[in-house]
Amino acid sequence: MKLSQMLTTGDDAALQAVMMQAAKEAGISEARLFTQQGIFTRRILEAMGLDELDERLREMRTQNGDGEGNGGGGGGSQSSGASGALETLEQSRAALFESVRDFVEAQIAMRTRNAGRLLREEALSRLRLAALDKSDMALLRDLTRKLAKKLASRHVRRRKKNLRGVLDIRRTMRRNQAHDGLLFNLAWRRVKRDKPKLIVMCDVSGSVAAVAQFFLMFLYNLGDVMPRTRSFVFSNRCGEISQMMADHDIEKAMALALREYGGGSTDYGTSFTDLYDATSDDIDRHTSVLILGDARSNFGDPGHGVLREIHNKAKRVIWLNPEARVSWNVGDSEMRRLGAYCTDVHVCNSLRQVERVVDSLLKYAG
Repeated sequence: MKLSQMLTTGDDAALQAVMMQAAKEAGISEARLFTQQGIFTRRILEAMGLDELDERLREMRTQNGDGEGNGGGGGGSQSSGASGALETLEQSRAALFESVRDFVEAQIAMRTRNAGRLLREEALSRLRLAALDKSDMALLRDLTRKLAKKLASRHVRRRKKNLRGVLDIRRTMRRNQAHDGLLFNLAWRRVKRDKPKLIVMCDVSGSVAAVAQFFLMFLYNLGDVMPRTRSFVFSNRCGEISQMMADHDIEKAMALALREYGGGSTDYGTSFTDLYDATSDDIDRHTSVLILGDARSNFGDPGHGVLREIHNKAKRVIWLNPEARVSWNVGDSEMRRLGAYCTDVHVCNSLRQVERVVDSLLKYAG
């Protein structure tokens, strides 16, 4: 049976069998590094019949395009049905990609589980946080603290360099006129920097909660070097947890935050309104707003109108999405509409990616 047929009929048993055979053909037993994840994911998909599936999708897009302008009364219904079948198959392709990627990720994680601590830490830092095994949580918390400490040290060195300022050529030349052009005494000019502010809003519903927990843990461990930060979490409503994080250790603070704001069905419209009501007086041209979420609105109001207001007032709006780009704008994903009001949009679903984002924030903070 062709891959497109298995996806159309929803034959999960056949898909699983084909994936296992394709993984064997792709040499999954040789996968040892998370840098190989993309290679093996692609190999398995190709062995499963990705080319045939993509060819079928191209045919359906062509047929759908041809049917849209023919004008008959019955043609509209036919076109609508074809469009629905095309969208369903495209969603199935995206879901298949994620399933194969998760399978490869789990296979590599299994093969590195008994490796040395440093290799294991490197593997965990690249593993999707939503796919973590509970047995790895303690090690990942330690790794988060270690990476945060390393970033803090790097930022302190960077800040000292920035405080020194830039070389003042004129003053330096005047100071060294008596030294025949040799620059013994350097003069530095301080560069005035505005104090930055950061507002963080994290989705704590479903699988996104795991990424939010470690992202907030990173910020918690960088409290002394981060810019002024207000932290919010949301599911069906949004609330501030800055005081919780100040009063408790991060595990306790997250437990309280999940109890108070987690568990609801994601409502971006209400949550963005709550955030704006709480922070509108604090958002200005020195403020970065960072949003961590999958942009899935459950087909409700995505809140893009409120996000536009935030974007117009803030210095930057950064969106971190834990889903792979292939899943954006599929189904109830509103990434296209919400991303239109963001300065930067990134995939962020592993500790290594969290580290990269936080390092960028610290560089911006100076």
